[in-house]
Amino acid sequence: MTRRSTAELQRNSIVAVFLRMIEYYEGMLFLTTNRVTDLDPAFYNRIHVAIQYANLGPEERRNIWRQHLARAAKGNRNPRLWNEGVYRLLGEIATNGRDIRNATRTAASIARSMDRDLDITHVVAVMRNNFSGDRDFTDSGAHDGPKDLKVSAKDLEQVFGELMKVHKQLEGSDNTTA
Repeated sequence: MTRRSTAELQRNSIVAVFLRMIEYYEGMLFLTTNRVTDLDPAFYNRIHVAIQYANLGPEERRNIWRQHLARAAKGNRNPRLWNEGVYRLLGEIATNGRDIRNATRTAASIARSMDRDLDITHVVAVMRNNFSGDRDFTDSGAHDGPKDLKVSAKDLEQVFGELMKVHKQLEGSDNTTA
């Protein structure tokens, strides 16, 4: 679906065949892309309805974190390692659902490999690795995400610091009740 050019004839022929197939397709076809700016202009004439999703807000991100972490931490021996304060802080990190899912799965794998309950330290370690340095989605050729989605390392470290404080409080409250 990428824009055709004189330099890549093989890709041009694949795009032309795909365009022809779409032109004569009888039925409903859903195409998804995160590279809208790279679409060949001929595709726009064949698109009848285009749906663009808005960036996730803090509340939506918080709910996605809650959903994925609840599933990943299901086997935790200590259910009090997660609370609304943690979800609120995680929701402040400007990211998308795919990154949240991937970070949660990776953090859960790390915790399992260490035979430990999934907690915020695992998530923070993964997020630090994935978001090291300033992450600017606008210049990435492989991921043309929303244009205003930026993650600053300084902002992340501030959120991570707050998350670790909440984690220590949660661990402390568990020790006093045990």
